[in-house]
Amino acid sequence: MPPSDQLVVLESLDPKEASAVLVPLTQHQRYYLSDGDLYVVALSDNTIFRIHAHFLQKHSVWMQTQPHLAGREEDKPLVLCEGISANDFAKVLWVFYDETLERQASGEEWFGILLTAEKMQMPRVQLLASSKLKELTFTTDPIEKIAVQQRYSIRPHWALDAYLEVCTRPKPLTLDEGVRIGLPESIMIAEIREQVARVPVGGILVEKPATLVERVISQDIPPESEPPVPTVLDESETFECGVEGANVVVRTRDKWFRGEGGLVEDSITLYADGLHVSWLLALFYNESLSIELSPTQREAIRALAEQYQMDKVGAFVTRGASNTMDLVEKVRSIHRFNIPLQTPWAAEVYHQLCTRRAPISAEEAARLDPAVWADISARREEVLWKKCEEYERAAMGASIVRDDPSTLFGQYGKLGKKRKIRK
Repeated sequence: MPPSDQLVVLESLDPKEASAVLVPLTQHQRYYLSDGDLYVVALSDNTIFRIHAHFLQKHSVWMQTQPHLAGREEDKPLVLCEGISANDFAKVLWVFYDETLERQASGEEWFGILLTAEKMQMPRVQLLASSKLKELTFTTDPIEKIAVQQRYSIRPHWALDAYLEVCTRPKPLTLDEGVRIGLPESIMIAEIREQVARVPVGGILVEKPATLVERVISQDIPPESEPPVPTVLDESETFECGVEGANVVVRTRDKWFRGEGGLVEDSITLYADGLHVSWLLALFYNESLSIELSPTQREAIRALAEQYQMDKVGAFVTRGASNTMDLVEKVRSIHRFNIPLQTPWAAEVYHQLCTRRAPISAEEAARLDPAVWADISARREEVLWKKCEEYERAAMGASIVRDDPSTLFGQYGKLGKKRKIRK
């Protein structure tokens, strides 16, 4: 791998300037991949990326318009289009390289991804980002938020904070702002601002600005844009995985997979069914950036993830298959795939198992690792004693104390009910 600081010759962005410039570049901390086949540079930050060309070739119209083999040499990297910083580009790359496969991010992050995807002409990423944004709240530049709400037919209430800020600020809309949000919205905002600015009769506001804005924008409901259509895999057909510039062949018991083009530098042998391996590859290479797996497919991928220690993949398919698994199997998967107990899903699984009425059966205990079983038993006992303490407090004045080993859990409950009746 080359040193982090280097001098790379970049042709001037201005065609009128014939000279080339020497630019000192720094490798991106996360997305300078040793097996990448495409070099991309963000001039605003003097940062160079080394990534897999497949994702940009597949999803970016801007990339598809670049000269053939552009950016394939480190000393002649592809220059990002104007206005995209290294941080902006890294956020878009995260969509393709998210190890959890969950693509969970904040509203601010998805908003930034959407704007960068627009500049790079990535329609599938734009559709994914706008779909995610519909369910998230965040604060950003109000004009930009309204413009996005209009472009992607998001419900007006999603941008209520932006409308309220623009309609109540001292400064009116500028010409540039009006162009960005469109004529209909500009007229509507001007009308709202006029009503807000009117002197109230007798010093009393007839309608509060927030109520007025919400009422007016609720009348302007655009047709909802369609969400991304997830890829659905046929259980009898192999997912065709064509990866631009791939340099690895994956061999299975009955199939092999290779990308389109590129020189083969290595091969991997997986002792598994080729159909199942194709489902695994579909997680990373489906074109819609969204996938819908059947229970059979999830179980097959889970088995592969366990066999080849792919914890992130195993965690992803386990969470998606939770409706078809009992609590004990969920706990086994938590430890099998090293899912942190602090995550909401894992915490909820533990809570359900530790607070259910039925005790851990012998069959369930046999399925669990002894250390895991001991941990859960201790947690259940702690929950039990907390309940007992609650019943003790409810049964104050009774002759039963916590240290009496003959007292049963059910008796505490009866005492608590009697205490409530006496009250």
